[in-house]
Amino acid sequence: MHYGIQPMYKYQENRQPELIGYQTTQNLSITIRQMEKLGSALDLSVKAGANRVNQISFGVFDSREAQMQALELAVKDARKRAEVALNADGESALKMIQLNISSGSNPPPTPAYGRDMGKAENSAPELMPGQTDITVTVQAVFTF
Repeated sequence: MHYGIQPMYKYQENRQPELIGYQTTQNLSITIRQMEKLGSALDLSVKAGANRVNQISFGVFDSREAQMQALELAVKDARKRAEVALNADGESALKMIQLNISSGSNPPPTPAYGRDMGKAENSAPELMPGQTDITVTVQAVFTF
């Protein structure tokens, strides 16, 4: 949770700004792991008095398993490509002697709203998530 207090000024031509009060803000960050509850959580927030909803983003909570699967597939693919190249030259029996790994994920998708947010409706907004790609790149050196 973050609180902010900022002075508010009245501006008039050829005069110094006049302090007329303060504006306070309260920002709250939440994490929702059940996608189907996001729309109703937003709806309840607005009904409870939230007048701004900013920076909705999607991501992967724990990507380790997906990264391990991607790594396994990438190493198998590197070995298969090396085997195909060696077989074309009449060689075989590969041994990996070096492996460099880099991983990451693409930016999470921006949510798409399933209705006109400007319309006053009595139902929760429908948010449609996209897809987050998890990538692993391997550079393998083999000897035969």
